[in-house]
Amino acid sequence: PRRALARAHHLMEGEEYLQASAIFDRLANGANMRGIINRAPFLYFQAGRAHILLGNILSGKDRIYKGFNLLAENKRWMVLHRGGKRIIDEFEKLGYHDLAGEFNQWLEKSLPENIGELEKISKYELINKPKLPEKCHYCGGTVSPAEVDWLDDVTVTCSYCGSALHTVKD
Repeated sequence: PRRALARAHHLMEGEEYLQASAIFDRLANGANMRGIINRAPFLYFQAGRAHILLGNILSGKDRIYKGFNLLAENKRWMVLHRGGKRIIDEFEKLGYHDLAGEFNQWLEKSLPENIGELEKISKYELINKPKLPEKCHYCGGTVSPAEVDWLDDVTVTCSYCGSALHTVKD
């Protein structure tokens, strides 16, 4: 799976969305079936992104909502909030304003009311964390400090493949 994941990330960078979407779909469904709830949402996000960039809006939305729902079911509110906002921002920049608005409405309806207060606290915590690599050394996935699981003060797990990643020196 790790090689397939690295290939899918590489295909996305090369704008080969059709092949990437097939790989991300397979990996997301496999992770979901196996109960790998820390990885499946992010794989669904990437599959959805690939489908949308191909012009398959309905297929893409379906996958992104699968990822959102998995995070909500497991009460991973901060990850859902941050990941959702990142997705919304990306689709706004790409010109998919209606889609970004739809995702934003879903998040506002689904997130707990105190998410803003929690966000302030966790942003402070993130400021004090060391710098992470931009990409996972194992699968090539983008490392977002706001969405990873911290194992200790200097180690996180990749949201896509679960590999331990260490902080980098400036």
